[in-house]
Amino acid sequence: MNELNKKQQSGSISVGNMTGVAFTIGDNNEVSVNYQKASLPEPETVDIQAELQTIKALLSELNQDENNVFIDASVKTIDDEAKKLSPDKDVVSDALETGIKYANKLNSFGGAIERLKPRVEAVAGWLGKNGHKLLPLVGLAV
Repeated sequence: MNELNKKQQSGSISVGNMTGVAFTIGDNNEVSVNYQKASLPEPETVDIQAELQTIKALLSELNQDENNVFIDASVKTIDDEAKKLSPDKDVVSDALETGIKYANKLNSFGGAIERLKPRVEAVAGWLGKNGHKLLPLVGLAV
């Protein structure tokens, strides 16, 4: 049996890295995917310290009543990196991803997403490819 026939019989789907798509299995399913295309700024145009301070303030505000330790840790890391002349892009990317993922679970996140979008978009532009993973967390895609 050739490779194609084996895959057809198993019903498997193999997909690479994709953003803003949805796959469903079955008949007559309807799916809606809501993403806005991000307009990433050039890295040198981003005031990264100001953007990180704004995101830190937004995440802190969201976490005010929840006291989520993961958001607190992310906020501290973001604050530490924002104070540096040259923040570490890997550390910033990881801290933002963790903070936004946990904030997304809070009841108050829905109201803050529109305020976070432009900040995340700017930071993603500064981060380059490291920042692309942050965009779907706020409903954006490259």
